[in-house]
Amino acid sequence: MDPDQNSGRRYPRGLSVAAYLTWLAISIEVLRVSGNAPSVGPIPGRIAAAVLLVVYLIAFVVATRPVQGERQLRDQWPLAVMLIALLALLALVPSGTAPALVVVFAVLAVLQLPVAHAFVLLIAVNVALAAIFFLLWRTTNALQLLIIYLGFQVFAAVASHAMRRARAHADELREVNANLLATRSLLAESARESERLRLSRELHDVSGHKLTALKLNLAVLSKDEAVASRQEFHAARTLADELLEDIRGVVSQLRQHEGIDLRNAFQRLAEHLPSPRVHVEVADDARVEDTARAATLVRLAQEGLTNSARHAGARNVWLRLTRDGDRLQLLIEDDGHVSEPLLPGHGVLGMRERVAELGGQLEIGSADSGGLRLCARLPRERMA
Repeated sequence: MDPDQNSGRRYPRGLSVAAYLTWLAISIEVLRVSGNAPSVGPIPGRIAAAVLLVVYLIAFVVATRPVQGERQLRDQWPLAVMLIALLALLALVPSGTAPALVVVFAVLAVLQLPVAHAFVLLIAVNVALAAIFFLLWRTTNALQLLIIYLGFQVFAAVASHAMRRARAHADELREVNANLLATRSLLAESARESERLRLSRELHDVSGHKLTALKLNLAVLSKDEAVASRQEFHAARTLADELLEDIRGVVSQLRQHEGIDLRNAFQRLAEHLPSPRVHVEVADDARVEDTARAATLVRLAQEGLTNSARHAGARNVWLRLTRDGDRLQLLIEDDGHVSEPLLPGHGVLGMRERVAELGGQLEIGSADSGGLRLCARLPRERMA
């Protein structure tokens, strides 16, 4: 993930508190000064200033509300409302503290907009701010005010951009950590499966062979009437028969569990995803024959969960691995929203290549709920 892309889903709580305190302090000053607004009377001036301040605050609250997934440009209308209310307020009331609201706007723009868009927008805002200072306010220290607030904006923008990049890198590290934990779980399950297979072969090839030889020797001894008539001989033959049946039962049970169980690996991926909530379902017979196939399914699950979290704005994701005849089916669906037509990115193309190499098919589209749907079907065993 590119750190310069929109990764912020929640406005930092500390900055929100600072913004509210700034708005409150400026509101007190603006309402006091607005009674002397030259263009309108005292009462209309205060009413207009109060309305603009409230509009700015409401737009700020809407702009900073928590969202699922990434904010799109079409969702940034609260920023436009904030900017219009702010410029109107500055044009109406010549208050030396009111431009501090531009700094709050700059922080929010840098956190939520693509960097290039935020940079161009802040240039335009400061051009408008300079016009207000020089043409409307006509103060003797207009240049000084402009430089001061421009410096505040640059400082706030740089700090916000650094915070945004740090958050993006933290998301990357979280994904890498989840991937490593899932891979470790996959390797552990593969090792357990290899040990089960080894034990089943040892029991069948070694113990079973020796018990069969023991039974043959007992059969030879049974021809001796003196030996065959003894109670200990009959007990030995019975124990040999029972032990051989028990070993065959244990080997059969071990054989039934052949294949890698991916339940733990999928749960590892889900545990380290802060949102959305992931529901994992793995059928008991949906076991994978080899580690390459298992690793592909884990990578598909990771990419599908990441797409649902980043792009679909989902609250819930359902991940299901089932067996359909001689094929395995991995189905990932969410309750978010996707834009049509779906344009596959590099991640989707990589998934298609992985699935095709193993002789499977990958389908990506919209779920019945309007969210994202990913369905991969793979042969359960290696193709000849």
